Amino acid sequence: MSKIEVRGESVELEHVDSCNLCGSTSYRTVFSAGDDRFPGDPNVYTVVECTKCGLGFLNPRPVPKSMGVYYPDDFFSSGESGQGAQLKFSREMSFVSKKSGRLLDIGCRNGGFPDFSNKVGFSADGLEIAANAENKFGVKIYDAFEKVSSEEYDVVTSWAVFEHLHDPKYYFSEVARVLKRGGEFVFLVPSFFSLRARLMMYEDIPRHLFFYTPNTLTSYLTDQGFVNIKVVPDEIVYYGGHRRILNWLAVKAIGREFGVQHRINPWDAYKNKQISLFELVYLLPFEHLDRLVHKPISKVLAKLGRHGSIVCSANKA
Repeated sequence: MSKIEVRGESVELEHVDSCNLCGSTSYRTVFSAGDDRFPGDPNVYTVVECTKCGLGFLNPRPVPKSMGVYYPDDFFSSGESGQGAQLKFSREMSFVSKKSGRLLDIGCRNGGFPDFSNKVGFSADGLEIAANAENKFGVKIYDAFEKVSSEEYDVVTSWAVFEHLHDPKYYFSEVARVLKRGGEFVFLVPSFFSLRARLMMYEDIPRHLFFYTPNTLTSYLTDQGFVNIKVVPDEIVYYGGHRRILNWLAVKAIGREFGVQHRINPWDAYKNKQISLFELVYLLPFEHLDRLVHKPISKVLAKLGRHGSIVCSANKA
């Protein structure tokens, strides 16, 4: 165990000895980066990759009891109400083949997706372990998987959650436990095979603890007895996350590292004294052009299998 300080709070870090998927103790460093989402954390975190199965993971990583500092209240306070949220929920639901039955949404935050599911024909509950999430919709929300009965649900969903877990193997096994036979599991995660992850080194670190590829997801599901496994690029829920790919190319072209300061608006970075006047003037044209082309670029990358997010579906045998 070691300790770091984040926004005035002490955070314990733990070293990960073995791969969560295959148990191997052999891994290589992929990249190191800081937290570009919430200010006030000067620390750098390292992503490694298992040399046997290809699973990516943060190592060392914050222990579970220290994760709250990385999830301030505003992390949970937006994105679940209004027309935009309903459209997002509708797009997520389009990946679910079943149209009715009992549904459990893992990582439901304040209950928005279960509430939406109830309105379109399901009887839905949620699961959320974060202490500062709120039940704003009056749905049933479990705070631990152990409280969920076995073989109770026809559908289990999870949207951009499994990358946040300390023990994904446990969650995959619990999903298999609570699903009925023939039940459907549908979930979305960022792709560790994307250009965003491999070249831009652009992940929501340190909230993201694991990084998946189609092969590692298939292995997790196969190990739990799932069948009919499908992994497809997501082009409708999240556009792919390749925002500022032109900025990345521009920074690399002048021989500099694409750091946390380059992942935000150049004006903000300059005002915060994170980049020089030269970098501001140099990056602004690329910033404006990137606003126009990053979505079409993401569509091309999806066809090449290098998209930023993927959706996986499978059935319990």
